Amino acid sequence: MANLQKLIDLDGLSYFLGQIKAKFVRSVNNIKPDSSGNINIANMTGATYNSSGKAGLAPIPAAGKQDMALCGDATYKVLPISGGGTGQTTVAGVRYVLGLGNTNGALPIANGGTGATTAEAARRNLGIDSIGVKLVIYT
Repeated sequence: MANLQKLIDLDGLSYFLGQIKAKFVRSVNNIKPDSSGNINIANMTGATYNSSGKAGLAPIPAAGKQDMALCGDATYKVLPISGGGTGQTTVAGVRYVLGLGNTNGALPIANGGTGATTAEAARRNLGIDSIGVKLVIYT
């Protein structure tokens, strides 16, 4: 009965937790527990052109980096085009690097748009307002 009583005070719970850590945790990413059963994992190490990185905890992103990707070099940044991104942080910038034009209005026909801001003007600009189809407009 004395052993059960020991488990319900803080010292007993601390002892019990220590025993669980010592018996069940073997390693995490080849890091062995210390004498108290704790495993201390460092931040990841980024890869370079010549060397591989090392597994670890993700580094803490700085303020303003919340929308950026964690890259293999252990930094947060906008993905470059060569990495599958656009290298841009704004919609206008993305449109420009994708060759869609540097415009905030209607996308020009030359860049894959209609050059119009209404359906009627778009049909007219694309030459499909007179293809023999009667258009019914409901109001």
